[in-house]
Amino acid sequence: MDVEGQEVIAELVLVSESGKTITVDWTAAEIPSDNATATEGEDFAASSGTLTFVPGDTMETIEVPLLDDDLLEATEYIDIQFSNLVNVTIPQFPLSVNARDIGINDDDTASVTTAKFGSASYRATEGDSPVTVRVELTVAVSQNTTVNLDVAPIGGATASDYSGVPNSVTFQGLETVKTFTVRATDDEVAESGEGIRIQLSVPPLIERVLIGSHAATTIYFAHSYVPNLCDSTHGCISAF
Repeated sequence: MDVEGQEVIAELVLVSESGKTITVDWTAAEIPSDNATATEGEDFAASSGTLTFVPGDTMETIEVPLLDDDLLEATEYIDIQFSNLVNVTIPQFPLSVNARDIGINDDDTASVTTAKFGSASYRATEGDSPVTVRVELTVAVSQNTTVNLDVAPIGGATASDYSGVPNSVTFQGLETVKTFTVRATDDEVAESGEGIRIQLSVPPLIERVLIGSHAATTIYFAHSYVPNLCDSTHGCISAF
């Protein structure tokens, strides 16, 4: 395994000498449909070239610069793809397509941290009384850390009944608290039991962030609409 921030050197070796000049084009590539793929421009620099084996030569090297970042990541992989082979064959060519040829280890050291909500429940009143929701890390880490927020409606609530919930929150290095503000839509309909439940989850490849005991929170929507009840005897009264 190679470490991010360094340059990886891979060797391509011929099984025997040749009396002819051999050339092989190569390209460092991402691995489609693999959650462990490294990303060009983020994890490794765009790299390609042509290897030339002169007669009697049996080994040439491939060099790929690895990029350093501040993300908490599991091992990621690069695929080395070959093309335009001249005077040489590779068994079962293209052998390396979508293969995990080069592994990159995270060089960032950090304590394991736990993500949780600041409270198990909140209440937002429709209209002008939004609620501020806290997401916390128990231990500050130097790397940027992203935690996903997965929303499920309860009590018949729909997406039009609220706003302000992001898809995720990102803690910048050493931050331990992130907040977002949720507003309940004032729809002038007397309702009860509506709300949303938000669940924390960790994106793929993030191994050093755990989900705590307060992994979910519920936001209840309190209605502000008070209807008037009228009849011919008593006139109109407000219902509470």
